[in-house]
Amino acid sequence: MSTELQSSKIYFEPLQGLRAFAAIIVMIGHIKHEVVMVSAKLGQDVPVWTSLKLPYNAGVDIFFVLSGFLMVYTSQNLYGQKGAWITFLKKRFQRIVPLYWFYTTLMIIVMLLLPRAFDTAQASINDFIQSYLFIPHERPAGGIKPVLSLGWTLNYEMFFYAVFAGLLFLSRHSLTAIMTVIFAGMAVVHYFLPEMMSIPYFWTRPIILEFVMGMIIANLYLSNLHFSKVMVFPLITTAAFTFFFMPYSITILDLNIYRLPNISMAILLIGGLTLCKGVDQWKSPKWLKALGDSSYTLYLAHPFGIGVVALLVAQFNLGQGMHVILSFSSCIVGSYIAYLVIEKNIIGYFKGKHCSNP
Repeated sequence: MSTELQSSKIYFEPLQGLRAFAAIIVMIGHIKHEVVMVSAKLGQDVPVWTSLKLPYNAGVDIFFVLSGFLMVYTSQNLYGQKGAWITFLKKRFQRIVPLYWFYTTLMIIVMLLLPRAFDTAQASINDFIQSYLFIPHERPAGGIKPVLSLGWTLNYEMFFYAVFAGLLFLSRHSLTAIMTVIFAGMAVVHYFLPEMMSIPYFWTRPIILEFVMGMIIANLYLSNLHFSKVMVFPLITTAAFTFFFMPYSITILDLNIYRLPNISMAILLIGGLTLCKGVDQWKSPKWLKALGDSSYTLYLAHPFGIGVVALLVAQFNLGQGMHVILSFSSCIVGSYIAYLVIEKNIIGYFKGKHCSNP
């Protein structure tokens, strides 16, 4: 997940809030899943609200489009420069990898201590190594996911970073154009690959086009192609409509287009919050900014909080309402504390100073 909002001239506080929203809706989707599972285990009726078919995983799509936008925007001093790819990858490594490795290691420790609680209990050393190296692989229980399941998104992020870095010798417009062609070509190839070719099938999924969409939005922004400020509200309203009412996928000429509400909402939100004049200067409440700051930790750490609460609810039969309240509050508060204690110190270390814990 891209987290670099502070290194540019404009802080983009609205995008910081959007990062918080993206991480929270992913978290809510996982809370919903655990509530259903625990309710079934305890022989309780499933809550009515869990039957709502909302695209909670749209947070991932927002992160991908946002990543494309930010990589183009924050790399303005790198295009065409000698050694730019090294500088870029070094910054990306420092910002993304150590924290992911920390939570991957934590997950491995938990798996070893509680093997029956995980469908990856049969994982081997090879699975662990590939998880650390962002190499997509099929895990024993099925599915192409690393040890920390959410890491599948970072496999795509790392692929995007690698291609982006390799093309930084070009101008911004040329880089965007070539990456558009490459990723579009890969997405077309995807529909001709059998699913049994799991790794190529994974790399070529059309979801990779979301990075390009973010890059295009950034190019429009940097070219001063803006809309009137009054457009921001219709765009956000339309994004909300797609979240609640648009079907997850549609079929056109026997071709299934999936994640359509997710992609549409991501483009509308990021486009609205960057391309509408003056919106990029909007200020966010401190609490929303704080949530945005800690969104990467929230994204990686929330499965642990949800898992602990699920065990407590199942053990003591605390009820569905308490399950939701405890899951939400423990993830938000716990992740923010983890951000202050762990993530900020990692950032400070690579900046040459250790952040003191508040």
